[in-house]
Amino acid sequence: WNFGTWEDVYIEDRLPSVDGKLVMAHNVEEPNELWVPLCESAYAGSYEHLCGGQTTYALVDFTGGITERIDLKTVSHSFIHLLL
Repeated sequence: WNFGTWEDVYIEDRLPSVDGKLVMAHNVEEPNELWVPLCESAYAGSYEHLCGGQTTYALVDFTGGITERIDLKTVSHSFIHLLL
């Protein structure tokens, strides 16, 4: 969904690797599990377009929700406990 409208996404299924091992986000314990790098590629359009960015932006796009950044160094321990 993109602003309330269904959007088809075509996935670039060529994932970058070195010596047969993925170089981007992947599950080390389950090397045949490829949903994370495929989602990253789908979101960016291709791995060539991935260069940093904010996780919060992706979470908003994936969920349609809202995000808030909290600096854990500046809040009380009781507030952190409340969040957990």
